Amino acid sequence: MQIQNIVTTVREDLIGAQTQKSIRALIASAIDQLGSDSTQIQIKKLREILLGEETKKKIASIVDSTSLVLSTQLNNKIFPKIDQQVDFIQKRAGELLIALALLALLIIGYVWYQKSKYVKLVSMLTYQIHETPNQEHYDELTRRIRKKAQEQNLEGTLRKHLSNQGILGHDAWVH
Repeated sequence: MQIQNIVTTVREDLIGAQTQKSIRALIASAIDQLGSDSTQIQIKKLREILLGEETKKKIASIVDSTSLVLSTQLNNKIFPKIDQQVDFIQKRAGELLIALALLALLIIGYVWYQKSKYVKLVSMLTYQIHETPNQEHYDELTRRIRKKAQEQNLEGTLRKHLSNQGILGHDAWVH
């Protein structure tokens, strides 16, 4: 309890009623003076100190030195590594393009080969259909083929193929 009494006494001695009254008067006076000419002059002086030529020079010096360090680092460390990477990529890019071209040629060749196989198969089938000895079977089969070709918008392709084989006539393939 004694320590608490001592603390209270010290507080009252340091920030007693008179000190509190003085602090309130000081704050009130400062608030009253904010709009005065002398306060405005002081604020302008402070602004000049903070944003004046000397500050601009110091900021410019900092920016210049940072820019110099940055450009030196870029030139000495980063750009050489980028150049190495560009060389590597350029060398590999040529090889990659060649590999892609070869792959494209292989795919095109495979598709062409498959197409030619199917053209031969279709040619063989259409010729065998054309050579069907029974006219009734021939007419029924060609009628169904023509109908399906029309449904699937392949009639023009079928006609062209039959014409190339020389078997497109005025019989069931056409009617």
